[in-house]
Amino acid sequence: MTLSKPPLSIEKQLSLLKQRRMSISNDLFAKDCLKNIGYYRLSGYWYKFQDKSQPDESFLPGTSFEEIIELYRFDTKVRSLVFDAIEKIEISFSTHLNNYMSCSFGADWYIRSEFFADTEQHAKLIKDISYWIDKNRDKLPVKSYRIKHPDDECLPFWIVALVIPLGTLSKLFGLLKECHQKEVAKQFEMTGRFLVSCMRSLTTVRNNCAHYNRLWDFRLPLRALRVKNPTKLSRYNYTELTEKNDQDFFAPFYIISLFLCVISPDSKFCSLTRDLIGRYIEKTNSKLTYGKMGFPTGWEKLPLFERMLKNEGKMARVGTDKS
Repeated sequence: MTLSKPPLSIEKQLSLLKQRRMSISNDLFAKDCLKNIGYYRLSGYWYKFQDKSQPDESFLPGTSFEEIIELYRFDTKVRSLVFDAIEKIEISFSTHLNNYMSCSFGADWYIRSEFFADTEQHAKLIKDISYWIDKNRDKLPVKSYRIKHPDDECLPFWIVALVIPLGTLSKLFGLLKECHQKEVAKQFEMTGRFLVSCMRSLTTVRNNCAHYNRLWDFRLPLRALRVKNPTKLSRYNYTELTEKNDQDFFAPFYIISLFLCVISPDSKFCSLTRDLIGRYIEKTNSKLTYGKMGFPTGWEKLPLFERMLKNEGKMARVGTDKS
């Protein structure tokens, strides 16, 4: 098979960027970045600064390679903050789901169709769960339990929760009958359906982080922060202002903050993210801005952030968990 687009050497990649009028002040630095990060990965950061109306897609005036690298560095750092926060949320969510369902109905609840609204989809999901259990059959939690309890027909959910990914966990919760979703959601001060929406959104963001995809200009495929009943706005500690940009980075940022407000009220996630954005607005010559990430004007005055941003000074004194 012959591909129509041949690969370019590092020298030719650099030459192409210059032909398209990207400002490059240090060729050695640029070559090193192209070697270790890659032209195609970096192109995801500079494509917004290309003039698509031009045949050669030349860069807009003022586009420098160094600023693109700063944008890439910012994305790497904010992705780490978000990934770490989602890990905390996933563990808490899984634990609360197990505590309620297993203690109320037995640890085999996840295979019993009477707890699920759509039994057909539940049956399909059980196959997915079985796949992950089999894939991890030699891992210590699965192997040890089966050795100690050879007559059990299935694993208890607290073992299953250790081997299934967040996407499968989220789907399992989404298929539960609303009465059960409601009980789990109480632990996060949410309604059941809102928690379903939040976990679906965080699954998408988590996978985006795990595969090193861009996050700063990320667009959620679903509207995560919509609440149909206005009387519930105070429950989630926000106003209609929040809903305007509910597919940009601000949406998962808000969801994560909402969870951390409950499960880790001393979290510094909000202030760390704010400070990181502030530093890189200057470093990228405003190619990165709060607005481009979906933050509404006056976001720091929203009730949730007024509360969480206070942790910046508080954390410096008590020295607890930063994120």
